[in-house]
Amino acid sequence: MPILKVFKRKLKRVGPVMVEGGLIKRTQVATRQAKQWVDRTIGYEARRILSRKQKIRPKQVMFITFQHEYTCNPRYICEALLRAGADVDIYWAVEDPLFSRDLPDRANVQA
Repeated sequence: MPILKVFKRKLKRVGPVMVEGGLIKRTQVATRQAKQWVDRTIGYEARRILSRKQKIRPKQVMFITFQHEYTCNPRYICEALLRAGADVDIYWAVEDPLFSRDLPDRANVQA
């Protein structure tokens, strides 16, 4: 959402907020939302540019979870790939590889 639209929408609500005494807080919220939008847009554009320049390696798979651990659906997808004997290199983005005891001890699994 463009920054100007956010501020226009917030500006319409300034009158009632001033009466309630929450103008500064509301301004801080709108500013934070604008910063988040700018940050997301920059991140999206950077990923778009980098993804066009990176070559796709067809035999490599990388798993990233929100917890940065060997969990959730990617874990079971990885295990299914290993059971099927797929000829792929599997990479995991984990926070601390030393404490990721659940990672399979296969040559093609790297943390």
